[in-house]
Order: sequence, then C-alpha cells, then structure tokens
Amino acid sequence: MMTRILPLIFALTVFGFASFGPSEASANYRLCNETSYIVDAAIGVQSRGDVTTRGWFQIVPGQCRVVVQGPLDADKYFVHSRVPDFYDYSLTQFETGNRFCVGGGDFLIAGAASCSDPSHRLESFVDVQPKKEGDDFRLTLSEEASFSREQAAIAGVQRLLGMLGYDAGPVDGVMGSATKVALKNFLAAAGIQPENQTGPQVFQALSAEIRAKQAGVGLQICNETRHLVWTAIGIPEQGGITSKGWYKIGSGECVRPHKQPLDGQVIYSFGEAVDDNGPIISADNIPLIWDGDQVLCTKSTRFSIRTHENCEAQGLTPTRFRRIDLRGAKSQTIRYTEPGGG
Repeated sequence: MMTRILPLIFALTVFGFASFGPSEASANYRLCNETSYIVDAAIGVQSRGDVTTRGWFQIVPGQCRVVVQGPLDADKYFVHSRVPDFYDYSLTQFETGNRFCVGGGDFLIAGAASCSDPSHRLESFVDVQPKKEGDDFRLTLSEEASFSREQAAIAGVQRLLGMLGYDAGPVDGVMGSATKVALKNFLAAAGIQPENQTGPQVFQALSAEIRAKQAGVGLQICNETRHLVWTAIGIPEQGGITSKGWYKIGSGECVRPHKQPLDGQVIYSFGEAVDDNGPIISADNIPLIWDGDQVLCTKSTRFSIRTHENCEAQGLTPTRFRRIDLRGAKSQTIRYTEPGGG
C-alpha cells in the first residue's frame, strides 16, 4: 500500500525557546485551540531517550488546557491531534518519523516507541516547542483562517450549528445577526442558559445533539482485526458513484465516513489491513484485503472521485470495491474481520 499523505486541516503554530530557566521549571505546558473544530490531543514526553504518551485531552475552540504540569524538565515534547468522528473531515497530519503508541480511550503509555498492547496503535507525533505566555508555556493549534481565540470559539459554534441545520451564516468567527439568532434558538431548544455562549457547556450540548442526530443513520465501518485498516467507500450520488477515502481505522475501532441516511439501494466498500510500516498484511500468504467486483477509481491521498472510466489515464488507481445491497436500509454497519473470525 502506498503511504497515505493526507492534507492538514490544522497547522501547529510552533514557537521555539532555548531552554527552561530556574524560574520556568515549575511552569505548565498548555495546549490552545484556535481552530473552528473541537480537538482531541495526545502528548508525548521524552526523557533520557524513553517516550511516554498520554491522552486524550479534549480542547474546545477558543480554550486552552494544561497537558503537562511543571516542572518542564523533559528532553522533548510531541503532539498528535485529531477531531471527534462526528465531523465531516478527519484531522490528519503528515507522516513523520516520530511514531508513538496511543490508546482508543484515555491512556498513559510508558515505552511508547513500540506497542505491546494490541488495543494500542502507532500514530505520528510532531516534535514541538511551546512559547512562553505569562507563567506558562503554550502551543497553539491553528488553521488557515488564522482565528484569534475569541473568533475560534465563535467559528466553532457556527460550524456545529450548521451541522445541525441552523442558518448560522458562514464559519467566519464573527458573531453576526444570523449566528446570534441560530444560537439563541439552539440554546432555547436545549434548555440551557450558559454564562458563556461560546464556552465548553455550549460545545458539549452541540456535540451531544449532533451525535444523537447521527445515531442510527448513515454508514459505520468497524475494524475487528488486530491490525490497522485503511478503508474507502463508494456512495451512489446523482446517477453515478462517488468514491471517497481514505479512512483510517485502528484495531477495535469504528468510523462513520457517511453520516447521512443511505438511499436504501446499494453502497460499495474496500479495505486493506496494513502493518505499522505500511505494507499490506498477509494471512496464509493471502493479502488481507476486503474487496469485490466493482471497479472504482482511488488514489493514494485523500480523494472524492465521481468519474471511474479509464482510471489509469486519469492518473488514478483502479480498485475493486465490494457491492453491498441495502435492501431498503437507511443505515449499514460493515465489519472487517480476519479469516476464521467471522
């Protein structure tokens, strides 16, 4: 399998410092979110050559959170970030040489350069150095729009309101009249009166409503193997098929690549299990691939493709997808299992 190099939604805004002085050793390490997405972050701390990872730290737009308490006497610090799966896009980072173990839920992993627990998986971490701010050091997650923290909080609320069907205006970080009306209507429907209308309580309520709305509809894909799986889907749209990918699924995890009700007719899926270095896993000398007879075009980076004639002439890869008849169902769960596993 070719390396998946997916575009960044966010950029890590990194500021350097030479070393910690005596008065700085007791400072904390804060991670700040200046994006319009809720972020789940994991931290890697290297001391004497060994790396310990810890996560997940959820940080809503416009907020900061202490992720390492002082003294800050480690040799290096690393960060890995992702967004909750109810968003339409996944936060991904370019592959780096810094690959450390993470868990699916809350975790603290010593010796994280390799994974001894099959429920853990290797992810790419970015080597970072935070900037001094007041008594603490901070690292800021930002996106192309370059929001301030206040603007990021507003933009984050706008994005989630839009996902719920409210007309909140553009995701621009400006509390205009459309955003005010949409937010007022949501808060009234949710029955909450927060002191901060763009604070954590509001993001929690918006997230809960989105998860409830998405439950039981669309497409869910679960990885019941011991390996990392990359998957792609084909969705009938406007008289054709749109192939989309790649979606990364850790062992024992699920993703929801399509969150709208299905058309009840048919969908298509393709999956391949890979090892930590990228090559496809084989079982009894047979590649661990879940495919079928429907040829759709894909490519090695993130894609959404509607034209599937002459894939190679388009610079794309012809890939054999499995056809799944829905028999009227508006939702579907696909489970990738190993031979003999069902």
